[in-house]
Amino acid sequence: MSNCETIRDDLKAYVDGQLSLLRKSEVALHLARCAGCRREAEAMRRIGDQLRALDLEALDSELRARILERTAREAEEETEVLPGRRG
Repeated sequence: MSNCETIRDDLKAYVDGQLSLLRKSEVALHLARCAGCRREAEAMRRIGDQLRALDLEALDSELRARILERTAREAEEETEVLPGRRG
C-alpha cells in the first residue's frame, strides 16, 4: 500500500478532527508534501461545509428525519469500527 493510500484512509477523520495527535501530525506532514491528497482533503472540507450550510428545516419533515437518522447511524458505525480515531 502506498503512502497516499494509507493517508487517504484517514483523510475524513483528519478533516473531522478525529485523529490522535500523532496521526494528525503525520497526515498534516503528508498533506504539506502531496498536492493530490491536499486537494482531496480540501474537497472533503468543502463538502462538509456545504452539508452543514443546508437548511434542514426547509426540507420535508420525513426526508429531514431520514437524513438525520442515517447520519447519526453512520457516525455511530464509524465510531464502532474506528475506535482509535479520536483527537
